[in-house]
Amino acid sequence: PLGDALASAVEERDLSTSCPLGEFPNVNPMVVGQENRFSYSAALSVEGTLSTGTPMYDALVKVDYGTAGEHTSACVHRFPEGVFGGEPCFVPSTERKGEDAGYVVCFVHNENHCRSELLVLDAQDFTAEPVMRLQIPGRVPYGLHGIYVLDATQPRHEPVRKKK
Repeated sequence: PLGDALASAVEERDLSTSCPLGEFPNVNPMVVGQENRFSYSAALSVEGTLSTGTPMYDALVKVDYGTAGEHTSACVHRFPEGVFGGEPCFVPSTERKGEDAGYVVCFVHNENHCRSELLVLDAQDFTAEPVMRLQIPGRVPYGLHGIYVLDATQPRHEPVRKKK
């Protein structure tokens, strides 16, 4: 009920000393609008941004806000030199349980070799090598503001037919 939401406490924390500068954090879609412990975002590359004049993201960040009374912490998945990415999306696991049980997917582009890939990271082993790398046959532009939608939640639409 709305009354419960209005009565809930909101906590404000300064993350600037414990987390790299991130862009638009993403969470497990199963906890959107609820209290959550983890978020995932693209980390700003200060050097890349200053040299190009465009925001460049050279890593992904997983922030653990902890439970009541715990400190916020972050772990970083750095891309190799010359590789930059866009916004990560969280894909929940169908086999494991837990808010961070799933995968973080992100398109990246290697500026040195002009090659784009889709990276798939295990969200519970965030700093490890990707569990999958899918080479993309063409250039995927850097992007932000994506979302992963579970098939079961997608509305079913009838195809649009031209009027005769």
